[in-house]
This record gives sequence, C-alpha cells and structure tokens, in this order.
Amino acid sequence: MSEIKQQPRKMSHRTRTVLDFGPLVVFLAAYYFGGKDPILATGLFVVATFIALAIIYVIERKIAPLPLITGVIVGLFGGLTIYFNNEAFIMMKPTIVYVLMSGALFASAMTGKNFLGSAMSPYMKMSPEGWKGFLLRFSTFCLLMAGLNEILRRVLEFELWLDVKVFGFMALFFLFSMSQAPYLSKHIIEDDELMPFED
Repeated sequence: MSEIKQQPRKMSHRTRTVLDFGPLVVFLAAYYFGGKDPILATGLFVVATFIALAIIYVIERKIAPLPLITGVIVGLFGGLTIYFNNEAFIMMKPTIVYVLMSGALFASAMTGKNFLGSAMSPYMKMSPEGWKGFLLRFSTFCLLMAGLNEILRRVLEFELWLDVKVFGFMALFFLFSMSQAPYLSKHIIEDDELMPFED
C-alpha cells in the first residue's frame, strides 16, 4: 500500500500573522497577567515559538530561513534566561535578530538575491535599483535598532525595557515605513512580469 504524502499548502495572511505575533502575545500576557515574572513569560514564549514553527512546517512543509533562525535564537537565549534565572539573556535576543536581519538585507542588496521579493511582490513591485536602495536603507535601520536595544537593555529595568521594546520599537518601525513612502513611490512599477531581483 503506497504512502500518501501530505502536500504543502499556501498559508493565508491571517494565519501567518497569528503565527508571527502569537508568541509575542503569549509572552506579554504571561508577563503582565502572570505576576510580572520574566522567567515564566520567557518559558511560555519559547514554547509558543516552537509551536508556531511546528504549525508552519505542518502547513507548508518547510520553514523560511528567517523564522527558523529567529526560533533558534529564541530557544538559545530563552534557555539561557531560564537556566541562569536571569532576564538579561532574553533582552539580548532583539539585538542578535536585528544584526542578523541587517546582514541578510545588506547581502540581498549586494548580491541581487532579494529574499523579501516573494513576500512583498503581491503588494508592490519595484525596479532592481529601487529594491537595492530600499534593502540598504532597511539594513541600516535594523543595525540602528540593534544599537538602540543594546543601550536600552543596559540602562533600563526589565519592565520599562519591555514597554519600550514592544511599543516604542513598533512606533519606530511605523515611522521608518512612513518615511520610505516617497522613495518607494518613485520606484514602484506596474509591469507584473518584471520581478524585483531574483527569488
């Protein structure tokens, strides 16, 4: 009797959003409603992250490099946080993620391998020159965010750092996105056949 293999499916945007932000929601809920215990919140965050990755794999039969690397970093620094009972390790996690993102974006711009193209092409298409400029700007922004997180985690208590990390950084990402609108509008193309870089 032949074995029937499960075919990969395309994940909806709603499901993707829930899986991307679900672990963070679990972390915040566990922290603010669980006695403000960063160790407990970190443990649940790690579990929720691994569950989200497992669901992604079951649906798509693969995990994209960035979520996979992020999951490894969450597991590593979350494990160190729990083992040493010290929230300083989980506070380092954003720095590492931002540095890796910056490096990946810079490499994409320099090599022409635009890993954002597949995710963003349904919403906008740009010329290769436009994508290169945007990736370099995004790379610089991520590097600045890494530096900012390093400063904040060293001078702020955990709860204040968490508030700034979640709400302040979200506002900075929004402001950065809005600031790029004039640049993006100059490089958006209408030809559906012209893809941004190689996928």
